[in-house]
Amino acid sequence: MTVDRTNYPVLYVDDDHGNLVAIQYALEGGFRVDIAQSAEEALERIEASDYAVLLADHKMPGMTGVELCERVFATHPDMVRILFTAYADVNMAIDAVNRGRVMRYLVKPIRNEYLESALSQAIDFVHATRTVRDLQHTFLRSSADVPVHTMTREANSELAQHLETLDTWSKHLSDLTSASPERLPQLHDELRSSAGELTLCVSRLVEFQSRLAAGLPGRPPPPIVDLSRVVDASGRLVRGLIKARPGGQTQIVVSLGASPRVRMEPSEISHLVVQLMMNALQSVQDTGGEIHVQVEAGDGRATVSVQDDGPGVPDAEIASIFDPHFTTRPDRAGMGLAVASRLAADAGGALSYESPPSGGARFVLDLPLVSEGEET
Repeated sequence: MTVDRTNYPVLYVDDDHGNLVAIQYALEGGFRVDIAQSAEEALERIEASDYAVLLADHKMPGMTGVELCERVFATHPDMVRILFTAYADVNMAIDAVNRGRVMRYLVKPIRNEYLESALSQAIDFVHATRTVRDLQHTFLRSSADVPVHTMTREANSELAQHLETLDTWSKHLSDLTSASPERLPQLHDELRSSAGELTLCVSRLVEFQSRLAAGLPGRPPPPIVDLSRVVDASGRLVRGLIKARPGGQTQIVVSLGASPRVRMEPSEISHLVVQLMMNALQSVQDTGGEIHVQVEAGDGRATVSVQDDGPGVPDAEIASIFDPHFTTRPDRAGMGLAVASRLAADAGGALSYESPPSGGARFVLDLPLVSEGEET
């Protein structure tokens, strides 16, 4: 699918007005390019608009291009940063990559077609990144309240219906092939071949259905993952959701005090942690408070705590919050915490609730650490 690059605006920053006009004219038609004559003006424009690419000259008075990229990375990490320089300075390039997370740097003067190629690649990268993020958001919104085991049962039931249809069709074709060959001389061999293929297909589907109904035994163990990396990625995902909401002021503070390694599917960890953060976000959405996420490890266990400064859970409801049918929202069917609790239990861990002395709510995910033998 062709990407309409005019939907992904580029901000070009240079203190030389002649360069600004020349670049903007050269890219006219294929790209949407806004300009700024200083780093300070660029920061103001970035806060007011959603730019996909930052194209910054390095040598600028006041704030250099590397310093600008560093500032932008801290506030808009998804924006691709490209640096312009008038000469090939290796130390500057290293500084740009390390501090400003610059995707690439370009040496001036540059041919128009080379600049267009660099911007096209940057926009394609942004397009792919946003597409994946949108798919993640859609998945999280659609699956947050659907328990894994319920999905498995529904898939098993639907598969059984398809198997019955295929089996009926297979028997019908077998009956046809048993008829007198003189009646269907030209189709007889083809029907017999089709019947054989259908029978083989049915036998394979029956085997799959049996495995699915039994929980797919024989699957390989979950991978060993760095819990902190998954939690950090989940935090960035939820921050993106908050930023997309009108007036989103809630802050998510992630503290990675350790890098524990656990055995669990990364997607399940992310699903669980995001569910806890979304619950916390719901609690503080009216006050715009803070959500603190902390990863710790010790005594063979790893913990992830998600704490908010909202109203907390009433004492009378604490015993029921992990019940699949419990919900405090009439427009939702619950299940979120029940699924999270089941995922934790399946990984040999547990999910619990605490009422912090300072108020709010605190959920703690406890998982066993991977032993040295397992690592080996």
